[in-house]
Amino acid sequence: MRERDVEAPAAGELAAEDELRELLRSRARKRALIDAIPDLMFRIGVDGVYREFKAEDPGDLTADEESVVGRSVHELLPGGVAERLMAAATRALVTREVQEIEYRLPVVAGEERDFEGRVVASGDDEFVLIVRDITDRKRQEEELRRLSTELREQLAQLERERDFTRSVVNATPSYLCLVDAEGRIARYNASLELTSGHRDVGTNVRGRRFWDVFVSADACDSARGAFAALVDAREPIRREYGMPCADGGVRVVDWEGTPIRDEHGEARFLLSGVDVTVRKRQEEEVRSSRARIVHAADVERRRLERNLHDGAQQQLVFVS
Repeated sequence: MRERDVEAPAAGELAAEDELRELLRSRARKRALIDAIPDLMFRIGVDGVYREFKAEDPGDLTADEESVVGRSVHELLPGGVAERLMAAATRALVTREVQEIEYRLPVVAGEERDFEGRVVASGDDEFVLIVRDITDRKRQEEELRRLSTELREQLAQLERERDFTRSVVNATPSYLCLVDAEGRIARYNASLELTSGHRDVGTNVRGRRFWDVFVSADACDSARGAFAALVDAREPIRREYGMPCADGGVRVVDWEGTPIRDEHGEARFLLSGVDVTVRKRQEEEVRSSRARIVHAADVERRRLERNLHDGAQQQLVFVS
Protein backbone atom coordinates (compact mmCIF):
# COMPACT_ATOMS: atom_id res chain seq x y z
CA MET A 1 0.00 0.00 0.00
CA ARG A 2 1.44 3.25 -1.03
CA GLU A 3 1.95 5.97 1.53
CA ARG A 4 -0.54 8.70 1.31
CA ASP A 5 0.98 11.83 -0.11
CA VAL A 6 0.98 14.76 2.34
CA GLU A 7 -0.42 17.81 0.67
CA ALA A 8 1.96 20.81 0.63
CA PRO A 9 0.52 24.05 2.08
CA ALA A 10 -0.73 26.43 -0.51
CA ALA A 11 1.20 29.62 -1.23
CA GLY A 12 -1.68 31.71 0.08
CA GLU A 13 -1.65 29.88 3.38
CA LEU A 14 2.10 30.47 3.78
CA ALA A 15 1.66 34.15 3.08
CA ALA A 16 -1.14 34.35 5.63
CA GLU A 17 1.00 32.63 8.25
CA ASP A 18 3.89 35.01 7.56
CA GLU A 19 1.57 38.00 7.81
CA LEU A 20 0.16 36.66 11.08
CA ARG A 21 3.63 36.18 12.53
CA GLU A 22 4.61 39.69 11.44
CA LEU A 23 1.46 41.09 13.00
CA LEU A 24 2.26 39.26 16.24
CA ARG A 25 5.82 40.59 16.18
CA SER A 26 4.54 44.10 15.45
CA ARG A 27 2.05 43.82 18.28
CA ALA A 28 4.81 42.66 20.63
CA ARG A 29 7.00 45.57 19.63
CA LYS A 30 4.16 48.05 20.17
CA ARG A 31 3.33 46.46 23.50
CA ALA A 32 6.97 46.71 24.56
CA LEU A 33 7.02 50.35 23.45
CA ILE A 34 3.83 51.10 25.36
CA ASP A 35 5.11 49.33 28.46
CA ALA A 36 8.31 51.42 28.29
CA ILE A 37 6.37 54.70 28.38
CA PRO A 38 5.95 55.78 32.02
CA ASP A 39 2.76 57.80 31.38
CA LEU A 40 -0.75 56.66 32.21
CA MET A 41 -2.63 55.31 29.16
CA PHE A 42 -6.33 54.68 28.67
CA ARG A 43 -8.34 53.20 25.77
CA ILE A 44 -11.75 54.80 25.86
CA GLY A 45 -14.73 54.30 23.60
CA VAL A 46 -16.70 57.10 22.02
CA ASP A 47 -19.32 56.42 24.69
CA GLY A 48 -16.76 57.39 27.33
CA VAL A 49 -16.37 53.87 28.74
CA TYR A 50 -12.86 52.72 29.72
CA ARG A 51 -11.80 49.66 27.70
CA GLU A 52 -8.22 49.23 28.84
CA PHE A 53 -5.54 51.12 30.77
CA LYS A 54 -1.91 51.00 31.84
CA ALA A 55 -0.71 52.47 35.12
CA GLU A 56 2.69 51.83 36.64
CA ASP A 57 1.49 53.26 39.95
CA PRO A 58 -2.17 52.52 40.78
CA GLY A 59 -2.02 55.41 43.25
CA ASP A 60 -2.11 57.78 40.26
CA LEU A 61 -5.62 56.61 39.33
CA THR A 62 -8.81 58.29 40.45
CA ALA A 63 -10.32 54.93 41.46
CA ASP A 64 -9.19 51.41 42.37
CA GLU A 65 -7.65 49.72 39.36
CA GLU A 66 -10.20 46.89 39.54
CA SER A 67 -13.07 49.33 39.06
CA VAL A 68 -11.82 51.31 36.06
CA VAL A 69 -12.51 49.15 33.02
CA GLY A 70 -16.17 49.13 32.10
CA ARG A 71 -16.97 52.39 33.82
CA SER A 72 -17.51 55.76 32.20
CA VAL A 73 -15.37 58.88 32.42
CA HIS A 74 -18.49 60.63 33.72
CA GLU A 75 -18.47 58.25 36.68
CA LEU A 76 -14.77 58.49 37.55
CA LEU A 77 -13.95 62.10 36.67
CA PRO A 78 -15.42 65.41 37.85
CA GLY A 79 -18.10 66.71 35.53
CA GLY A 80 -16.09 69.57 34.10
CA VAL A 81 -13.04 67.39 33.38
CA ALA A 82 -15.16 64.63 31.81
CA GLU A 83 -16.88 67.12 29.49
CA ARG A 84 -13.56 68.65 28.41
CA LEU A 85 -12.10 65.18 27.80
CA MET A 86 -15.00 64.04 25.64
CA ALA A 87 -14.95 67.32 23.70
CA ALA A 88 -11.22 66.81 23.01
CA ALA A 89 -11.96 63.21 21.96
CA THR A 90 -14.61 64.41 19.49
CA ARG A 91 -12.12 66.85 17.95
CA ALA A 92 -9.45 64.15 17.76
CA LEU A 93 -11.79 61.70 16.02
CA VAL A 94 -12.85 64.35 13.51
CA THR A 95 -9.50 65.98 12.78
CA ARG A 96 -7.25 62.97 13.48
CA GLU A 97 -4.95 65.39 15.29
CA VAL A 98 -3.63 65.21 18.83
CA GLN A 99 -5.65 67.27 21.31
CA GLU A 100 -4.22 68.51 24.63
CA ILE A 101 -5.98 69.36 27.89
CA GLU A 102 -4.80 70.12 31.41
CA TYR A 103 -6.76 69.42 34.59
CA ARG A 104 -6.47 68.78 38.32
CA LEU A 105 -7.80 65.63 39.99
CA PRO A 106 -7.81 63.95 43.39
CA VAL A 107 -6.07 60.58 43.11
CA VAL A 108 -6.14 57.33 45.08
CA ALA A 109 -2.89 58.34 46.80
CA GLY A 110 -4.91 60.99 48.64
CA GLU A 111 -3.93 64.35 47.11
CA GLU A 112 -4.84 66.62 44.26
CA ARG A 113 -2.44 66.47 41.36
CA ASP A 114 -2.12 68.26 38.04
CA PHE A 115 -2.21 66.29 34.80
CA GLU A 116 -1.63 66.91 31.12
CA GLY A 117 -3.74 64.73 28.84
CA ARG A 118 -3.13 64.03 25.17
CA VAL A 119 -6.03 62.62 23.21
CA VAL A 120 -5.52 60.79 19.91
CA ALA A 121 -7.94 58.76 17.80
CA SER A 122 -7.11 55.04 17.77
CA GLY A 123 -10.05 53.92 15.64
CA ASP A 124 -13.42 55.07 14.46
CA ASP A 125 -15.09 54.32 17.77
CA GLU A 126 -12.36 54.83 20.36
CA PHE A 127 -9.51 57.07 21.38
CA VAL A 128 -6.39 56.86 23.53
CA LEU A 129 -5.77 59.19 26.45
CA ILE A 130 -2.10 59.56 27.45
CA VAL A 131 -1.77 61.25 30.82
CA ARG A 132 1.35 62.78 32.36
CA ASP A 133 1.66 64.03 35.93
CA ILE A 134 2.75 67.68 35.73
CA THR A 135 2.23 68.55 39.39
CA ASP A 136 5.90 69.36 40.01
CA ARG A 137 6.07 71.46 36.86
CA LYS A 138 2.92 73.34 37.86
CA ARG A 139 4.31 73.99 41.31
CA GLN A 140 7.52 75.27 39.81
CA GLU A 141 5.54 77.50 37.44
CA GLU A 142 3.46 78.82 40.33
CA GLU A 143 6.63 79.44 42.35
CA LEU A 144 8.17 81.23 39.38
CA ARG A 145 5.02 83.34 38.99
CA ARG A 146 5.08 84.15 42.68
CA LEU A 147 8.76 85.08 42.55
CA SER A 148 8.17 87.08 39.37
CA THR A 149 5.29 88.95 40.99
CA GLU A 150 7.36 89.58 44.10
CA LEU A 151 10.27 90.75 41.97
CA ARG A 152 8.01 93.14 40.02
CA GLU A 153 6.63 94.51 43.27
CA GLN A 154 10.13 95.00 44.67
CA LEU A 155 11.24 96.61 41.41
CA ALA A 156 8.24 98.92 41.49
CA GLN A 157 9.04 99.81 45.09
CA LEU A 158 12.67 100.50 44.19
CA GLU A 159 11.55 102.64 41.25
CA ARG A 160 9.23 104.60 43.54
CA GLU A 161 12.05 105.06 46.04
CA ARG A 162 14.38 106.09 43.22
CA ASP A 163 11.88 108.59 41.88
CA PHE A 164 11.25 109.91 45.40
CA THR A 165 14.97 110.23 46.08
CA ARG A 166 15.51 111.91 42.72
CA SER A 167 12.70 114.37 43.43
CA VAL A 168 14.09 115.14 46.88
CA VAL A 169 17.63 115.49 45.55
CA ASN A 170 16.56 117.90 42.83
CA ALA A 171 14.15 119.84 45.07
CA THR A 172 16.48 120.33 48.02
CA PRO A 173 18.21 123.73 48.21
CA SER A 174 21.40 121.98 49.27
CA TYR A 175 24.10 121.31 46.69
CA LEU A 176 24.83 117.64 45.99
CA CYS A 177 27.65 116.32 43.86
CA LEU A 178 28.78 112.72 43.43
CA VAL A 179 32.46 112.17 42.61
CA ASP A 180 34.77 109.18 42.27
CA ALA A 181 37.94 108.47 44.24
CA GLU A 182 39.87 110.84 41.97
CA GLY A 183 37.47 113.69 42.58
CA ARG A 184 35.98 113.43 39.08
CA ILE A 185 32.35 114.57 38.84
CA ALA A 186 29.82 111.79 38.17
CA ARG A 187 26.61 113.82 38.53
CA TYR A 188 25.08 116.64 40.57
CA ASN A 189 21.67 117.96 41.45
CA ALA A 190 19.51 120.75 40.03
CA SER A 191 20.31 123.25 42.81
CA LEU A 192 24.03 123.08 42.10
CA GLU A 193 23.35 123.26 38.37
CA LEU A 194 21.17 126.36 38.76
CA THR A 195 23.49 128.24 41.11
CA SER A 196 26.75 127.45 39.35
CA GLY A 197 25.39 127.81 35.82
CA HIS A 198 27.00 124.52 34.77
CA ARG A 199 24.43 122.28 33.09
CA ASP A 200 24.68 118.60 33.99
CA VAL A 201 23.61 117.49 30.51
CA GLY A 202 25.24 118.51 27.26
CA THR A 203 28.41 119.92 28.82
CA ASN A 204 31.88 118.61 29.57
CA VAL A 205 31.51 119.03 33.33
CA ARG A 206 31.24 115.33 34.06
CA GLY A 207 34.68 113.82 34.39
CA ARG A 208 36.33 117.05 35.52
CA ARG A 209 37.68 117.50 39.03
CA PHE A 210 35.19 118.92 41.52
CA TRP A 211 37.50 121.73 42.71
CA ASP A 212 38.18 122.85 39.13
CA VAL A 213 34.46 123.54 38.58
CA PHE A 214 32.79 124.37 41.88
CA VAL A 215 35.58 125.93 43.96
CA SER A 216 37.14 129.39 43.61
CA ALA A 217 40.59 129.40 42.07
CA ASP A 218 42.25 130.66 45.25
CA ALA A 219 40.89 127.67 47.21
CA CYS A 220 41.55 124.85 44.70
CA ASP A 221 44.72 123.61 46.42
CA SER A 222 43.00 123.57 49.78
CA ALA A 223 40.00 121.68 48.38
CA ARG A 224 42.27 119.15 46.68
CA GLY A 225 44.12 118.49 49.92
CA ALA A 226 40.88 118.15 51.91
CA PHE A 227 39.52 115.65 49.39
CA ALA A 228 42.70 113.57 49.60
CA ALA A 229 42.27 113.51 53.38
CA LEU A 230 38.66 112.40 52.89
CA VAL A 231 39.73 109.53 50.64
CA ASP A 232 42.45 108.42 53.07
CA ALA A 233 40.40 108.72 56.24
CA ARG A 234 37.11 107.45 54.80
CA GLU A 235 35.35 109.69 57.31
CA PRO A 236 33.21 112.78 56.71
CA ILE A 237 35.15 116.06 56.39
CA ARG A 238 33.74 119.62 56.38
CA ARG A 239 35.29 122.66 54.72
CA GLU A 240 34.13 126.10 53.52
CA TYR A 241 35.03 127.36 50.07
CA GLY A 242 33.92 130.10 47.74
CA MET A 243 32.01 128.93 44.67
CA PRO A 244 31.82 130.94 41.42
CA CYS A 245 28.17 131.47 40.45
CA ALA A 246 26.19 131.96 37.28
CA ASP A 247 25.47 135.60 38.22
CA GLY A 248 29.18 136.40 38.38
CA GLY A 249 29.30 136.47 42.17
CA VAL A 250 30.86 134.10 44.67
CA ARG A 251 28.88 132.15 47.23
CA VAL A 252 30.40 130.75 50.38
CA VAL A 253 29.50 127.07 50.62
CA ASP A 254 29.95 124.79 53.59
CA TRP A 255 30.87 121.43 51.98
CA GLU A 256 30.77 118.05 53.70
CA GLY A 257 32.29 115.00 52.02
CA THR A 258 30.95 111.54 52.87
CA PRO A 259 32.19 108.19 51.48
CA ILE A 260 29.38 106.03 50.02
CA ARG A 261 28.80 103.17 47.56
CA ASP A 262 26.88 103.69 44.34
CA GLU A 263 24.27 101.35 42.82
CA HIS A 264 27.07 99.20 41.36
CA GLY A 265 28.94 98.92 44.67
CA GLU A 266 31.72 101.24 43.53
CA ALA A 267 33.39 103.59 46.02
CA ARG A 268 32.05 107.12 45.61
CA PHE A 269 32.03 110.32 47.62
CA LEU A 270 28.99 112.51 48.14
CA LEU A 271 29.84 116.19 48.49
CA SER A 272 26.90 118.04 50.03
CA GLY A 273 27.05 121.80 50.36
CA VAL A 274 25.01 124.45 52.11
CA ASP A 275 25.08 128.08 50.99
CA VAL A 276 26.28 130.01 54.05
CA THR A 277 26.86 133.30 52.28
CA VAL A 278 24.07 135.09 54.17
CA ARG A 279 25.20 133.58 57.45
CA LYS A 280 28.79 134.65 56.82
CA ARG A 281 27.59 138.13 55.90
CA GLN A 282 25.52 138.29 59.08
CA GLU A 283 28.47 137.06 61.11
CA GLU A 284 30.62 139.76 59.54
CA GLU A 285 27.95 142.35 60.28
CA VAL A 286 27.77 141.16 63.89
CA ARG A 287 31.55 141.41 64.20
CA SER A 288 31.50 144.89 62.67
CA SER A 289 28.67 145.95 64.99
CA ARG A 290 30.58 144.66 67.99
CA ALA A 291 33.67 146.50 66.85
CA ARG A 292 31.66 149.72 66.44
CA ILE A 293 30.07 149.28 69.87
CA VAL A 294 33.44 148.64 71.47
CA HIS A 295 34.94 151.65 69.68
CA ALA A 296 32.02 153.92 70.70
CA ALA A 297 32.25 152.70 74.30
CA ASP A 298 35.99 153.35 74.31
CA VAL A 299 35.49 156.85 72.92
CA GLU A 300 32.80 157.58 75.51
CA ARG A 301 34.97 156.19 78.30
CA ARG A 302 37.89 158.44 77.29
CA ARG A 303 35.52 161.44 77.10
CA LEU A 304 34.22 160.75 80.58
CA GLU A 305 37.73 160.35 81.84
CA ARG A 306 38.68 163.72 80.38
CA ASN A 307 35.55 165.37 81.80
CA LEU A 308 36.16 163.91 85.20
CA HIS A 309 39.81 164.85 85.11
CA ASP A 310 39.33 168.37 83.86
CA GLY A 311 36.14 169.16 85.80
CA ALA A 312 37.32 167.72 89.13
CA GLN A 313 40.65 169.52 88.87
CA GLN A 314 38.97 172.87 88.30
CA GLN A 315 36.60 172.29 91.23
CA LEU A 316 39.49 171.46 93.52
CA VAL A 317 41.38 174.59 92.44
CA PHE A 318 38.27 176.68 93.05
CA VAL A 319 37.71 175.21 96.49
CA SER A 320 41.35 175.77 97.40
